[in-house]
Amino acid sequence: MGLFSKDSKFSAQLFEQACTLMGLDHENTTEAELHQSMVDAGTIQAAAESTAKAAAQVEIDTATAEVVRMVVELDAAMQTARAATAEVETLKADAVKLESDLTAANSALATKVKEANTLAGEVARLTAGAKPKGVEAVDTDEQLSKVPAGNGQMVKVKTFDDILN
Repeated sequence: MGLFSKDSKFSAQLFEQACTLMGLDHENTTEAELHQSMVDAGTIQAAAESTAKAAAQVEIDTATAEVVRMVVELDAAMQTARAATAEVETLKADAVKLESDLTAANSALATKVKEANTLAGEVARLTAGAKPKGVEAVDTDEQLSKVPAGNGQMVKVKTFDDILN
């Protein structure tokens, strides 16, 4: 005799519930059929677990491959960012040097403009007929006074040497 006895009320209820659980009609099912159904259910459950584990492993492998790909991409992005940061620092240093060079060039230009303005003023003064700076007097030697007047002025050689030196 098996686990279930149709003579016992408890066993009959247990048999009926087991049949219902297995999807069998308790009135037309034998204890052997119920037993085989339970064995098959265990086999089916094991197969389902195996299939689920295999599917889960495929998902894990896919996720792992995706993580590895993302890590490689992240490393590449980090290298690019480090290179860009280094380039920015180099450009900043270049900009500071260029700014310094520009300041020096502007200062030199201001000096040259001042010199040019001074020379332009001197040229304008001389063009207006003024004596060159440093020339005290025009030679009044009578020999020189016989030279016809022109656009220039006559000076003593000594005075001319003094101007040049």
